[in-house]
Amino acid sequence: MLQHEQYITARIHELYALSLEEKDYASKTLLQWFVDEQVEEEESAREIMENLRLVGEGGAALFLLDRELSQRLEVSAEGE
Repeated sequence: MLQHEQYITARIHELYALSLEEKDYASKTLLQWFVDEQVEEEESAREIMENLRLVGEGGAALFLLDRELSQRLEVSAEGE
């Protein structure tokens, strides 16, 4: 999960650099939103992975973590 987010971040950074090279300032402005969003996504992925590491394979803890993550998805879907 984190590796995927890091891959996406790298692709966005490449596009951002290209927009600077091409002096495409409108794209640069748009891509800045994605850069900022990816910072949040990587942090979220790190947090989830750390929580999984902490709970291990405990059934009850995994259930509670799953419930917490599903609530994040519901809140995220409402904001769209």
